[in-house]
Amino acid sequence: MDTWDDREKAWDDEEKALELNDDGVDFFEQGKFAEALACFNELVLSNPEDEDAWGHKGISLLYLDYHEEAIRCFDQAIRLNPQHDGAWNWKGMSLVCIEHYEEAIRCFDQAIRLNPQHDGAWYNKGTVKLQLENYEESLTCYDKSIMINSSCSDCWHNKGVALEELGKNAEAISCFDRSIKLKESML
Repeated sequence: MDTWDDREKAWDDEEKALELNDDGVDFFEQGKFAEALACFNELVLSNPEDEDAWGHKGISLLYLDYHEEAIRCFDQAIRLNPQHDGAWNWKGMSLVCIEHYEEAIRCFDQAIRLNPQHDGAWYNKGTVKLQLENYEESLTCYDKSIMINSSCSDCWHNKGVALEELGKNAEAISCFDRSIKLKESML
C-alpha cells in the first residue's frame, strides 16, 4: 500500500526528472552540449526506462562527436520502444557520421516505415543516396520530404544538386532559387 510519503517522493522524482529534461533541452538549444549531456546522464541514471532520455543523451553525444556512444544510446531507446521513429532516424545520422551508409539507410527506412510523414528521415536518406551518387533515388527521397515540408531550404538545395548531376540544369536552378528564397525569408 502506498503511503503519503511514497507518493510525495514519486512526485518529487517526477518533478526532478522534468527539470533535468528541461535543463538539458535548454542547454542543447544554447549549443552547450556537454552540459546537456550531464543532465541527460543524470536522467537516464534516475530513470533507465525513459526512452526519450536515452534519445536526448544520444543526440547530445552525436553533437559532441561521440558517435559510437550515441548509437548505443539510440539502441537502448529502440530496445525500450521499437516504434520510436526519432531514435531510428538519429541512429541513422550517427551511422552516417562513421560512414556506415547502408546501415544508416536501413535505419532511415525503419523510421519511415514507422512514420511515413517523417520528413527528416526522408531528407537524411536522400542525402545519403546523394553522397553515394544514387541521384534518382535521392530525388525520390527529397520529393517525399518536400511534399511533407516544403519549407526545408536544404532539401531544395540538395534536390538541385542531384538534378544538376543528372544534367537537368534548368530544374536544378529552379530548386536552388527556391532554396535561396527560403533562406532569405528566415533572416
